[in-house]
Amino acid sequence: WGKRRIDESWSDIQSHSCADTEGGVSRPPDPRLCPKRDANFDFQGFINKYQNKQNVKKTKYTPETYPTSEYTADFNKISTKYRTDRNWTCEKCRLDCSSHHHLLDTHHKSGVKGDNNSFNLQALCKLCHKNLHNHYYVNKQDENLIIKLRKEQTL
Repeated sequence: WGKRRIDESWSDIQSHSCADTEGGVSRPPDPRLCPKRDANFDFQGFINKYQNKQNVKKTKYTPETYPTSEYTADFNKISTKYRTDRNWTCEKCRLDCSSHHHLLDTHHKSGVKGDNNSFNLQALCKLCHKNLHNHYYVNKQDENLIIKLRKEQTL
């Protein structure tokens, strides 16, 4: 499919930004709310053309269907490799944690701790991870260090 085609489809989506994209593109734009909309744009045709052509990988399980909610025995090894492959950088705020490995977590996007597919993982600094979970605790020392590093790295 190639980068050019993906860029073209993204460009098409951006040019019709009045489309309802909550939870994925699902409805055509409301012409009353989008006066600059091209009257000849075929929204349904666009959806039919591009909906199955993105290289989007879905996780195999949901939190309800995964056989266990526990971390796998090899998760520490997988987590270290994942974070190393991302240069110890938070994928959300771009904080470089290469000198402070303990500040970078590996988050399971689906919430299924046993699904270690790379499409389900995300390297997050402890503060970005905390923002995703109400129950996640970050000690003051680590929180202050992240804030200091963000200032130093101008993030």
